[in-house]
Amino acid sequence: MKTVREFYEDKFVDTLYKKNVDTGKKVVIPEGDEARVIKSLQYTPGFTKVLIGNPTEIEALIDAEYEDYIPAKIKRWVEVIDIDQLGNLEGDDELLQIFVEKRKGKLTEEDARELMKQPNYYATLLLEAGRVDALVGGSRYSTADILKPAFQIIKTKPGHKVVSSVFLLRKGDKKAFFADCAVNTNPNSEQLKEIAIQTVETMEQLEVEPKVAMLTYSTKGSGAGPDVDLVTEAYNQLKSDRPDLDLIVDGELQFDAAFKPEVAKIKVSDSPVAGRANGFIFPNLAAGNIAAKVAEHMGGYEAIGPILQGLNKPVNDLSRGTTPETIAKVLLISLR
Repeated sequence: MKTVREFYEDKFVDTLYKKNVDTGKKVVIPEGDEARVIKSLQYTPGFTKVLIGNPTEIEALIDAEYEDYIPAKIKRWVEVIDIDQLGNLEGDDELLQIFVEKRKGKLTEEDARELMKQPNYYATLLLEAGRVDALVGGSRYSTADILKPAFQIIKTKPGHKVVSSVFLLRKGDKKAFFADCAVNTNPNSEQLKEIAIQTVETMEQLEVEPKVAMLTYSTKGSGAGPDVDLVTEAYNQLKSDRPDLDLIVDGELQFDAAFKPEVAKIKVSDSPVAGRANGFIFPNLAAGNIAAKVAEHMGGYEAIGPILQGLNKPVNDLSRGTTPETIAKVLLISLR
């Protein structure tokens, strides 16, 4: 594990921290008694982490992990919600009514109260009620376990029909954004268009100038087939709906043409994106997820995310193979 000083030598991380420190914001973590979550706390002073779990176990984990520090410094930025009291705490009747209203007759009060005893649902209700500013989960939960309550309770932003995901892949000063790698299995052209727009928005929020390529196995008509038609149609819809992104997004492109300037010069020299893309929209989840894992495990890139896009409030997922440092970075990104 990195020291705190080493962690903040990363300029990207330091910038995120300075934007979030002492803002009064809170992030809820449904797996609050996970050891890696506890180890991540040293990297994120300055804003509150709301941990759901057993209070005695959490306190013991903090005391054991930070015996060389002053545990009180860690605990200052921690609130604990007792997992055994979910659904019966002060204010939980308000959460119950929010839940029942969101489900609009699909859920009885009795069933809703039972679901509230699950930390992933309870954390999502805290976010919807405005008691916290973001949710980060997935160190033990699957992506589906994080997404299901978010879809049911938080729902999509106005004007959005799709929730998607993006991985931030980093290696030194290099940053790349891969979407969609966790949510939409086989997006249609309309969904693919929206995933590209959402990825542009996420990159801008993280102060990265976007150059986004919509990928397939063809570059500007060099190949043919249904998969090429899908990406071409999505790109044409984007050009029609969002002409302001004309110099930011391009397609259809092969990865080499999107990424390597020397290939772009040969294949598509007039593209505003080819050869310098840092955002990559994959035609389906299989391609995106595989590419992200290859970049991480063979290419030596750090994978942060998946960062969820299109939800009405910030919910972010973690890989179950995550590290304390990555958890801390996702916590910072969640407050972007």
